[in-house]
Amino acid sequence: RIGERWGVALLVTNLSGAATATGDWDLAIEELRRELDAEDDEHHQARIAAMLALKLADRGEDDPELTDSVIGYFDGQIKAGTAPLKWEADGLHAQLALAHGHYDEAIRRATAVATADSFNATGAYGVVSLAALLARDLDAARAVLDGLARIRSHAPIVKLDRGRTQAGIDALEGRVDVALAGFAAVLDGYRQRHAPFYVAQTGLIMCAVLDPSMPESKAAEAEAREIFEGLRARAWIDRLYEALARSAAVAPAS
Repeated sequence: RIGERWGVALLVTNLSGAATATGDWDLAIEELRRELDAEDDEHHQARIAAMLALKLADRGEDDPELTDSVIGYFDGQIKAGTAPLKWEADGLHAQLALAHGHYDEAIRRATAVATADSFNATGAYGVVSLAALLARDLDAARAVLDGLARIRSHAPIVKLDRGRTQAGIDALEGRVDVALAGFAAVLDGYRQRHAPFYVAQTGLIMCAVLDPSMPESKAAEAEAREIFEGLRARAWIDRLYEALARSAAVAPAS
C-alpha cells in the first residue's frame, strides 16, 4: 500500500459499504481490522472502527468495547465543537438500533441525519424506511417518500429503495396485489445489481407487512433466511423471526 494513509482509510470504508450490499462481509471485516491496526489518525480510526462495529453488530457479534470507544470519540469531538460529527454519531446509533430491532430509535436518529446532512440523506432515509416498515409505522414510511421526493436523487439504488418503501406502504394499506408487483420489481433490480443483502432485507420487509401464510411471503422468508444464514447475519435472522411473529399476530384469521 503506497500513498497517503487517509486515502487507504477512505478506500477501505468505501469497500466496506459496498461489501455490505454484495455480501462480501468476510472481506470487509478483514480489511477493516487490518486498516484499524495500521491507521494512526484518531479520526480515521474512529470511522473505521464505526464501520467494523456495524458489521459485527449485523452478525450478532457486537464488540461493546469497540463501539463504546467510537461513541466516546464522537461525543468528545461534539462537545469540543465539531458539530458535523453529531450526524455521524446519530448515523452509527441509528444503524446499530436497526440491527438490534430498536426501530423507534432508528427512525428518530436516522431522520435527524436525513434532515440535517444532505450528503448522507439518501442512506439515512434508507434506514428510516427499513425501520418504519419493520415496525409497521405508516407515518414514518410516508415521511421517507416525502423526503426522497425533496432530494430528487436519480441513483438506481435510491430509486429501488423508494420503490420498496412504496410497496411496503401499499401492503400495509391493503393494496396487496400492487405491493407484490412493487416488491417483485424491486427484487429484480437488487438481483441485477448483485446485492443479495438488499434482496434479503426486502424479503424481511415482505414478511413484516404481508400475511405470512401467503405463498409470496413464504418464498420471501425462505430466500431471506438462506441469504442471512450464508452471511452469518445473526442479528438479521433474529429480525426475521420477530417480523414473522409480529405479522402472524396481526394477520386476519382464516
